[in-house]
Amino acid sequence: MGPFAHDQAEGLRRLLQPDFLRVIAFCAAREGVGRTALVENLALTLARRGRRVLVLCDAPEPPVEEVAPLPRHDLTTVLRGQKRLAEIVRRGGEGIGWLVLGQAMEGLARLDASSQESLAAEFASLAEATDFALLLPRAGETACALTLAAQEIVLVTTPEARAITLTYGLLKRLAQGFALRRFHLVVTKVKAGLDGQAIYNNLQHTAGRFLGVRLDWLGKLAADAQVGRARRLGRGVVTAFPDSVATQDCRALAEAMEAWPHPEGELGRAESLFHRLVTASRLATL
Repeated sequence: MGPFAHDQAEGLRRLLQPDFLRVIAFCAAREGVGRTALVENLALTLARRGRRVLVLCDAPEPPVEEVAPLPRHDLTTVLRGQKRLAEIVRRGGEGIGWLVLGQAMEGLARLDASSQESLAAEFASLAEATDFALLLPRAGETACALTLAAQEIVLVTTPEARAITLTYGLLKRLAQGFALRRFHLVVTKVKAGLDGQAIYNNLQHTAGRFLGVRLDWLGKLAADAQVGRARRLGRGVVTAFPDSVATQDCRALAEAMEAWPHPEGELGRAESLFHRLVTASRLATL
């Protein structure tokens, strides 16, 4: 597709897309499951499909250069009055926003009414220019505030037995500690010829039987050497190697996420993002 045709297609998608915001957390029970690369490439895939994407992450983990320049500040500088929100959001060539929260989630719940109102207006302006907010909470078995701010929670694991056990532990804590009842699963680093469905079937059966939760299959990301090769080049696999297996998987995942039911009412309103973050910061301290 030539540049002109691509711009036309993107413009048509923007014109036809409904006015709501999806807020999706990608959670991992431990580091090393390929979650950051997954989110980076999903952001690129969605952006190239005409979606406006914002990534919010707890830790200052630098994105690949193609997604966004290295963040210099996090949200704590905004809470201290040193920066405005728009000044700390970094954007790459595809227009993807990257916002590091740092320790700010702990401070959101302590803001006075005037500060909350001012920051809420800045977040509303940012969210109104966003279709997908992809959240990257800290990896670990304990739930963190950024997870609780999501409309949808995607658990990311690998086929390795220990990773699956830890993922179930995280699922259990989210279900029993915060009464969450619906999750999605992505299995990464899936070897050629496999699809990850057996892992999903076992987790889904166990979670349904013992926790009473719903776990839906979202998809898999292949163990593709092109992912790491693209990252070393400072790019996403979906742009560096568009014919790779991993790129096909990312397209399938993005299409599945776009097909989810639309968030209704206040849940999908742009200004709700800030209020979800504040509420989540309070819940996480209970």
